[in-house]
Amino acid sequence: MKKFFQRSKEVFLNFMYNVAIGFLWVCIAVYALAILAPLFLLGVWLSVQMFHMVVAAL
Repeated sequence: MKKFFQRSKEVFLNFMYNVAIGFLWVCIAVYALAILAPLFLLGVWLSVQMFHMVVAAL
């Protein structure tokens, strides 16, 4: 019985470790999207503005 509890404790700790790593990856992804999405939209907007300026200059 003691061996069973020892093994179940190991499995639980391993599971919690994997959950923590997964949560960390999710946080990194959300953080990266929160920073990169506005920069990407700004780049698209500036590209459209430049296109309009070029068309207006012709």
